[in-house]
Amino acid sequence: MAARAATEFEIAIVGGGIAGLACGIALKKLGRSVIVFDKVKEMKDAGSGMSVIGHSLIILEALGVDMRNIGLKQTDVSLRRHNDTLAFRVPLQSDAELVGRFGSVQYNVHRGELQQSLMSAFLACGGDLRTGSRYVSHADNGDYVTFTLDNGAKHTCRLLIGADGAHSRVRHVMHPGHKLRYSGFSCWRGITSSIPKSTIEKHNHRMLKTIIHQLNDDVSFTSGYTTHNRCFWVLDVKYPQGLYLPGPAGKAYVASRMGLLSKDFKTIVEVTPGDNVLQTDVFDSNPFRCHRNGRVVLIGDAAHPVVHHFGQGACLAIEDAVRLVQCLHEHGKSSSWLSSHHVAASLASHDSWLARLRAWTLMYISRWCGDMYMSNGAWRNCLLEVCLAWPMNLLFAGLMRILLFWAQRGLRQFADKVLARS
Repeated sequence: MAARAATEFEIAIVGGGIAGLACGIALKKLGRSVIVFDKVKEMKDAGSGMSVIGHSLIILEALGVDMRNIGLKQTDVSLRRHNDTLAFRVPLQSDAELVGRFGSVQYNVHRGELQQSLMSAFLACGGDLRTGSRYVSHADNGDYVTFTLDNGAKHTCRLLIGADGAHSRVRHVMHPGHKLRYSGFSCWRGITSSIPKSTIEKHNHRMLKTIIHQLNDDVSFTSGYTTHNRCFWVLDVKYPQGLYLPGPAGKAYVASRMGLLSKDFKTIVEVTPGDNVLQTDVFDSNPFRCHRNGRVVLIGDAAHPVVHHFGQGACLAIEDAVRLVQCLHEHGKSSSWLSSHHVAASLASHDSWLARLRAWTLMYISRWCGDMYMSNGAWRNCLLEVCLAWPMNLLFAGLMRILLFWAQRGLRQFADKVLARS
């Protein structure tokens, strides 16, 4: 079949997930021409729950997505033992600015509803979203990039942004030898349609993660509430890669693996419709040398896939997307927009060693947390107990404050002073 004629775009984004849409909205707010391609034919309201923490609250508000409208403010987040006793309460007053504006540093939201809100905001500001368009390859010709879709269509753009997730095809073309690392864990996720009033009253909309378990019980349970009294949950299990049990069969398997966990946790799973249960294998990546090449750049999970045990994957993707736009904006003041010099300076700034250090530090912390939570030997449990007891827990809280609320703080000013006023 003959290739279709090329269409020219200013900026093209591969991937219509959270990172791609956030980047697209920010670019549109600066008055730039941008198109987003996604391989799915229909952007469905799918997924389970997730947390939005730190800078991302301010960024999303500037992009037109107010978490106070679609999310649930968190007032009780804790790390717990298998029998539901408290190991560590997460400090939710760690940032005075966020507490003053949002009442907390963390909100929970249905992932699909967040993505739908971002899509609506992108379309409302004139964004062009092409679904059912699977990216195949690209070639950087110096002044522009030619990329090909699976329907044979060829397009050109002056900047190509890979925001196509952990299993990024753009990254594969840039780094053919790079491979993801299977964590050894698979996770089952679910969200309730409703939950008994007695359970809500007992839990009081708390969010929790079990980290200390019976010896050799290689599971970890997470649950939290979002709007409309829905409760989402995740069960991580040491599990062979590629063996899938979603839906009702997955729910039955989850129930069989929760024998040593608190009865209150089992109640949440029991009231979850079987069709709401999803399963995904959990991957991350060892650091690789470069997130950019010429006029092509990776953002979000395409650049630094992380496991979810520290809860920062989506927030890191949002921040990464908007920081790229911030770099383009700042370097565009002294260079012609998307000239070779402008692109090179912007992408180098975005791919700075400090930004990479923060991203990969969060990746390694998430990996370490997963390994510790899921390998419940006697010495590991003892180490966790010591780390989460006073005064050692002050170090943990301080590290969280630095990584989540102090580092990259300039994104807040960019969001408030530039994006929110555009």
